Amino acid sequence: MSWIKKDVQAAEKEVPGMEEIQERLNQIERKDWWLWLLSILMLPLLATLVLVLTMAQPPGAVDQMFQFQIKQNAWGLLGIILIFCVYTIYLQTMLKRLRRQEAEHLFERSKLEIQAEVARQLAMLDPLTGVGNRRFLDHYLETEIPRSMRHNYPLTLLMFDLNDFKKINDQNGHPAGDLVLKEFTSQLKSALRSSDVLIRFGGDEFLAVLPDCTGEEIPGLLSRIKALSVDYHGRRIPFSFAAGSATLQPGETASQLIARADQAVYEDKRARKRAQSSAAAAVASCGAE
Repeated sequence: MSWIKKDVQAAEKEVPGMEEIQERLNQIERKDWWLWLLSILMLPLLATLVLVLTMAQPPGAVDQMFQFQIKQNAWGLLGIILIFCVYTIYLQTMLKRLRRQEAEHLFERSKLEIQAEVARQLAMLDPLTGVGNRRFLDHYLETEIPRSMRHNYPLTLLMFDLNDFKKINDQNGHPAGDLVLKEFTSQLKSALRSSDVLIRFGGDEFLAVLPDCTGEEIPGLLSRIKALSVDYHGRRIPFSFAAGSATLQPGETASQLIARADQAVYEDKRARKRAQSSAAAAVASCGAE
């Protein structure tokens, strides 16, 4: 990711900014208009002078010397007209070249801005699952929390933590763990609404931002998540998760809201372990009888 940013930054130093390019194009446009205006004014003026000199003959017999001077003046003005036309063509050629250069700069600047935007988006996406990362979450909550408070609608964070994910990696390898993360992401996307935003919060932690959603709606959302497992080299690997939610309170910051959701996950994990311990004790008791 860093090499994309470095390339973009290095190229931006060489290519002028959009405002500078636009100003140059405006200058070229002004020069072009002045050139055409000068052409429109000069050509009729020179043609009029040639016509006046040609018709300026004394009455009676035309003096040869005077006629010679008239022709010389006419040829001189014609030469001036030709020089002016050549100069005009030269200026038009230079202006076209400048336009082409500025158009190339404009194209390069557009490419750089697209690359910068791609780099910015990639920096906010988790490369494995394709969902937003922690940086994206911080950026998103900066705008979503004030909007929720301003429009007075509930905002809930739902955090997920995969159970025994380290054991899955240790027993089956990291490619199996990556497959579990991808499958879990797919399941969460299917369960969430289109307005919800899914974040990979950490290694095996995910967080969903649920606008206009209260805590009472969370059980129904979790019920849409099916039995979780992946097939890896002919082996079925089941996995489970703990979840906890927190709804935004007045005056609460993003970090405080996330901390409460994290605490809710911890409590869910602890409750599951107690339930498993109770179930194991009950089984052992039945076996002893």
